[in-house]
Amino acid sequence: MKKVISGNELKTTMQEAINLLCDTVKATLGPTGNNVLINSNETSPYITNDGVTIAQNIESDNPVINAILEIAKEASLQTNSLVGDGTTTTLVLLQSIFNQALKLIDEGINPLILKNELNEATNLAINKLNNLKKLPNSKNLLATAINSANDTNLGTIVYNVFKKVNNANAIKIKEGNKEITEYKIVKGYNLEHVNTIDYLIKEKEIILKNPYVLLLKGYLDNLDILKDILIALKENSKSLLVIAEDLEPNLKNDILYYFLEENINIIIVENPDYASRKNIIYNDLAIFTKANVINIKNTIPTWNDLGFVKEVIISNDNINIINEPNSLDYQNLIKNLDKDINNCLDDYEKEFLIDRLAKLKNGIAYIYIGGITQTEKREKLMRTIDAVCALNVAKNGVLPGAGLAYLQIQKEFDLKDNGSKLIYNALTIPFEQILKNNGLDSLKYLEIAKKKNYQEIFNIHTKTWENINKSNIIDPLLVNITALKNASSIASMLFTTSSVVVNERKIDNLEL
Repeated sequence: MKKVISGNELKTTMQEAINLLCDTVKATLGPTGNNVLINSNETSPYITNDGVTIAQNIESDNPVINAILEIAKEASLQTNSLVGDGTTTTLVLLQSIFNQALKLIDEGINPLILKNELNEATNLAINKLNNLKKLPNSKNLLATAINSANDTNLGTIVYNVFKKVNNANAIKIKEGNKEITEYKIVKGYNLEHVNTIDYLIKEKEIILKNPYVLLLKGYLDNLDILKDILIALKENSKSLLVIAEDLEPNLKNDILYYFLEENINIIIVENPDYASRKNIIYNDLAIFTKANVINIKNTIPTWNDLGFVKEVIISNDNINIINEPNSLDYQNLIKNLDKDINNCLDDYEKEFLIDRLAKLKNGIAYIYIGGITQTEKREKLMRTIDAVCALNVAKNGVLPGAGLAYLQIQKEFDLKDNGSKLIYNALTIPFEQILKNNGLDSLKYLEIAKKKNYQEIFNIHTKTWENINKSNIIDPLLVNITALKNASSIASMLFTTSSVVVNERKIDNLEL
């Protein structure tokens, strides 16, 4: 059966849900925030201070509270989806705005009017934050990574990796098998899960220096069509990489003959992608290597169809083609990929586009998270993801961190209506919560910051005040904006809700 909750019962239940969620998460805010242990049915228990992960795991036996929780969680999930950081700040702001709004509504304020005022005040705050931004230098970006990772060594690794690939989506984060965290940059067009027809014998990898490249579409069942090319290779002591659409498995013996007996370094692998993506990979490789794509159903390849690259590294089921193309076709391909990535709305397709751009341009970075225990690795992995995301959005601008940017725009706020008051009061909460999580008197430090005209920021680690223009305590602009926008949006949706309809389950005629 269905149950309808409204009136005071709904307001009380809403507050209980919001406070359950936000009180749990806000204790993790800042560099000295606490951890939360999560016991999930899907994984073994683990410890984290990642706001969105904690929020996702908070549930209640009460179906009404659960329904409200799911809506409230959307604020942090949306922030995480857009900028990958700032999820805890979002919930801290949400709790403040929502609880204030309920008090005003109890006093007789119309919820819809309050929502419109809140939207206007939120937009005003966002404009003011935009006016505060500055473009980051390398010092700012390093500080962003360290602050977000809450670890100097981990943040420095993330910064160094990001600087080399200049693309957050080209950074793959994995659990390592060592106690220390390491990274590796894989340059070149990397093809994973390729079928190499195992002729590597005792060698772990084969490296071809300055090899030619041949791209073949169709089913390659013998090497007769390559005889002229193979003869020329031997005469010139050159190597050849062949990427075929489909291979006859019995070609292994022929390849071994040329590779071992004729001393011709010929490597033949299959194009690892599928369907239409095979053609896309061929087009990328044709531009990357300057090779022609030959359909062997109707054309015999010649020496003129070969491309040329600096190096090819083959190991097990992985092949990496290294080159430095600079043709007009290559430059246009990079530009078009950048444009397609910005316009793509499908996450799956966007990931493929980003992967191609990384292979063609700066390479792919792998960060292997180290730790003594699985729990430690998992917690560090989450902080590493946050640091990468923070760096990615910091490129668009940075602000003073630790909640100080919110205080700077607060002092200019015109309290013309109730919506402005909601935002005005909420803007102090992140600053206060960070101090509370360190066991400090937040009101005392708020007063000191005010006397300093918000031009100095309190460093929790050193317990000193720093000039905002010299301090490394900074936040990405988009994180602050997104947190405020999503908190305001979800809060207004909740306080304008007058009823909740939920399904109640029955087991053996006993209502739950």
